[in-house]
Amino acid sequence: MNALKSLSHQIGYIEQHKDLCIFARLYSDNESLNDTSVGSQLGWEFYTDSDHAGNTEEQNKRRSQNGAVCMVDGSAVDWMSKASSVGFALPLIGEAHAEVSTGGVEIYATANATYEILDMSYLIEEQGRKFPFPFELMMDNTTAEAFCNQTVKRSKLKHIDCRQEWVKCIRDKNIMIAKHVDTKENLADLFTKILDSKTFILLRDQMMIPFSVHNV
Repeated sequence: MNALKSLSHQIGYIEQHKDLCIFARLYSDNESLNDTSVGSQLGWEFYTDSDHAGNTEEQNKRRSQNGAVCMVDGSAVDWMSKASSVGFALPLIGEAHAEVSTGGVEIYATANATYEILDMSYLIEEQGRKFPFPFELMMDNTTAEAFCNQTVKRSKLKHIDCRQEWVKCIRDKNIMIAKHVDTKENLADLFTKILDSKTFILLRDQMMIPFSVHNV
């Protein structure tokens, strides 16, 4: 019944906002078509975020939600939202369970975001275009940021499986740089939790615009 209500709500939202679209200019007014020097990140922006056990629905079992979004010149080109959990090698449990550490959740989200971003980079490079390395990954969790920037002396995050080592690897190879962004400006927040209408609209309008505006 809850799933049906949720689906009905989504369909109603889509119907009311069917004029919204993703829009990107091919180049800015002062930029040549052959110019690729659009700042250090070549016009790319990357965001990651997670929500620690915020979903109280029974079927979710307190698993956390993590999300990421890739932007190019103000346009969303790739995004993802996944439930995260932790699995231990104990047959009696039989399933992955909720993560108990907020820092662990954020590192998990960071790893998943980098998988998505690097997958995108392969496609971009196959097109003969440049991709920013190291890429700056925007996040609002200070624990994850400190871990990614190697500014902590001790870590209690040893239980997060290979994702922790993966983040350390791309950090040490200078593939990714963690950057802090205010929670209210983290676009990935859209993909992790149910937001109040004001925050939702603020973030949504940074990625989508009315079709009528595009045609002006």
